[in-house]
Amino acid sequence: MVMQLREMVLSLLPPLDFQNVTSDILFLLILVELFRLLIIYLQEHRVSIGVAVEVSIVSVLREVIVRGILETPWTQVLATCSFLLVLAVLLIVRVWIPPTFDGIDPEEKVSRRHRARHAAETADSELRAPMTPPIATILNGSEL
Repeated sequence: MVMQLREMVLSLLPPLDFQNVTSDILFLLILVELFRLLIIYLQEHRVSIGVAVEVSIVSVLREVIVRGILETPWTQVLATCSFLLVLAVLLIVRVWIPPTFDGIDPEEKVSRRHRARHAAETADSELRAPMTPPIATILNGSEL
């Protein structure tokens, strides 16, 4: 990051290359957002969907700005627009997604079903198992 800052400052010296300066500034913003994502992950042990989507949007727009929209083929522009549209929808939908999964156990049904199946198999195997001789003699009344 320090090397990128040094390169950005050197690119601001004359002759000014607008494309390189813009590319460096946007790359620096991407790095800042990635560090923010890392800090959120280390503090809360989750990945923030909003920050990840923002990083993706800035990365795509950086590439569009650096390459230039007029030099890009129309199919790539169409794909970029659709990708940005999907990211925008994801940014809007994330409002309804809970930030943490407290109280939400996606494997709860599976574990409940597994426990019930295991209990049924255990009960079934106990009924089918042959009785051991001491228990059989007690139940038959021969040792009373």
